[in-house]
Amino acid sequence: MFRGHRARGWNDLVWIAGLVLAGAPALAAADLDRGKAIYQDRCEICHGAGGRGDGPTGRVLPTRPSDYTSAAFWRGRKDAELLDIIRQGKGLMPKWEGGLSDAEIRDVYAYIKSAFKPE
Repeated sequence: MFRGHRARGWNDLVWIAGLVLAGAPALAAADLDRGKAIYQDRCEICHGAGGRGDGPTGRVLPTRPSDYTSAAFWRGRKDAELLDIIRQGKGLMPKWEGGLSDAEIRDVYAYIKSAFKPE
């Protein structure tokens, strides 16, 4: 497993195994247009249109949302870890498991990574 994840059952283990085995090809097959639409609908309010954690709600939260444009945010992080944060939530960020399908979670993550990750 990876840091911070505790599998709760068979479905979690299957989901994580799929991420590990699929790896980059799963993200390469992502629908970036759908990911962008999901981001704009559900994430932008906190993370901002430019991914800097400066959305209207993000600016007033006691803990600022992640800045996806920061190299420090991406340093040492693995796709599976970040996908799981979207799936399970973290801190004030809600979990999207149940509200988004696994494919939609991959799509929004692929969009975030392609649109905001510094090269």
